[in-house]
Amino acid sequence: MEIESHKRKMFIFGGIILGIMLFALDNMIITPSIPRILREIGGVAHINWVFTAYLLTSTITTPIYGKLTDIFSRKRMFLIAIGIFVVASMLCGLSQNIFQLIGFRALQGIGGGGIMVSAISMIGEIFSLKERAKYQGYIGAVFAIASLGGPVLGGYITDAFSWRWTFLINLLVGLIAFVVLFALLPKSLHQEKKARVDYVGAVLLSLFLMPLILLFSSIKVGDLINTESIALLIASIIMFVAFYKYEKRKDSPILSMDLFKDRRFLIPAIMTFANAILLFAATLYIQIYAQGVLHMSISSSGLLLTAMMIPLTISSPLYGQMVSRTGKYKKIVVFGAIMLVIGTLWFSYMLHGTTNVRDVVIHLLPIGIGLGAMMSIFNMIIQMVYPREMLGEVTGALQLVRGIGGTFGTALLGFVFGFYVKDLTADGSMITQALIVIFYILAGFSVLSLISAFFMKEGEGVKHHG
Repeated sequence: MEIESHKRKMFIFGGIILGIMLFALDNMIITPSIPRILREIGGVAHINWVFTAYLLTSTITTPIYGKLTDIFSRKRMFLIAIGIFVVASMLCGLSQNIFQLIGFRALQGIGGGGIMVSAISMIGEIFSLKERAKYQGYIGAVFAIASLGGPVLGGYITDAFSWRWTFLINLLVGLIAFVVLFALLPKSLHQEKKARVDYVGAVLLSLFLMPLILLFSSIKVGDLINTESIALLIASIIMFVAFYKYEKRKDSPILSMDLFKDRRFLIPAIMTFANAILLFAATLYIQIYAQGVLHMSISSSGLLLTAMMIPLTISSPLYGQMVSRTGKYKKIVVFGAIMLVIGTLWFSYMLHGTTNVRDVVIHLLPIGIGLGAMMSIFNMIIQMVYPREMLGEVTGALQLVRGIGGTFGTALLGFVFGFYVKDLTADGSMITQALIVIFYILAGFSVLSLISAFFMKEGEGVKHHG
């Protein structure tokens, strides 16, 4: 359904961006409040679950929401997701112990998983093919702003009010987004399908992903292979086989396996996976290097990331404008991948010598430019080559790949870092050595992205997958 009024579209887009901001800010804004949370409600032994519970449910529900937005009204699914997220945020803010907080974070993830996929799908619905690339480009800028502003805002709210308000602030933002979209979005943005929801497939997908994500989240140096990890791996493999065999027989599966046989989806998926790992590493380990080696304060180390985030924030919408004007994206993807290869190798080379803040800033610039080309362009690509009735499914599948990539990257690079660094108060040379290896690994994933980009072809139609 086309929305004729440009003004109405802009208000709707503003509501969508507010929804995306809820999702993007979530982990960033609560991170500075963790010490205060532990002091008030305790639970230091379980603190990782505050993040793992959200990651688990948001990743699992993403492809399920994607399929549901294709079957039902995209408006309805987005409003449901925002509603769940806001209610869960309120409950998180009212938590009296760590177990309540973990449970409500899991509920919050169920809403968060739907917000992102519904938002991207709706952009594909309300804007024409030519306009989509332009507006998808702003999503990367939103994530960059959230990465920079989230910790600062979270720290201020925690100090000025309470850690509870890092959750309760979502009520205001979520309510504004809900009201705007409820009032302005048409009742249905697409012709609803007369298709049965694949509930069994959704359960099997969840049972496959749950042990896989828990496996990645529980990997530890010195205890890589144990009874728990073996059990999780076996459970994940068994449930994947069951899920794959069941879905092959379905006319309308919750997640079509044929997508991963199609180059038009597979190549963006591979590059999304690789770049999710790189984005996670850049935002975390650069701050660790700044604090542990350059001896910068927490706030200053966060500001150091502006060297990467500013070019990302500026370039992401510009790339979107270029795709919008020309309809071409391969050169941008190849350019972005080349910049990431150069940036990661250059950063590793810098770490071999004596460094200062200026060196770090300069060497982060190409990484920011490269990530700007990668943040939102793959959403644009799949929306350009797949029909509207599949927007939810392919968007959900791509977001699933991004979530698994980030989780895998957390486990892999955390294992490498832990191998070299036993304690963050240790000698800075060990942190430097760990980051040299980490950025060489990231260079390898960047090369994988570059190779994949050369196999990308523009202008080819994509087969419809049931």
